[in-house]
Amino acid sequence: MSPTFTRLGPALRTEAIASFERSSGKGRLPDSYRHFLLRTNGGAPTPDVIDVPTLRGSPTDVALFFGLNRLDPSETIPWNLAVFQAGRPEEENAIPIARDGGGGLFCLELRGHHAVRYFEPFILDESHYVSADFEAFLCALRMFE
Repeated sequence: MSPTFTRLGPALRTEAIASFERSSGKGRLPDSYRHFLLRTNGGAPTPDVIDVPTLRGSPTDVALFFGLNRLDPSETIPWNLAVFQAGRPEEENAIPIARDGGGGLFCLELRGHHAVRYFEPFILDESHYVSADFEAFLCALRMFE
């Protein structure tokens, strides 16, 4: 089942995504993620629960996917990327794409297979593998049991 989204951001054009790609210096985003941004520009998913196999206390929620040009800067990829890079400068290969209700970040790797990893808040030196790519991440969202 594909998730549905509420709290969508304003409609985006491909030029806005290309502008972010240039300004961030991260290169081209994976096509599946670019299509997602064009369709939703972030938002709150239903279902919103995801398993993080190596995370104590898993599952967690996906409270919000970040977007571009959203009214609240803390809901944007650029704002979260700046905060993420300030705390984890060695993670130059990843961008934050979503957060859980406790402030943990889901990040998309931009090189290799484009895996999604979870970073716990306040724990700087470890991350948890979540899915092989963005599409698998969306498909793994489920209802709380």
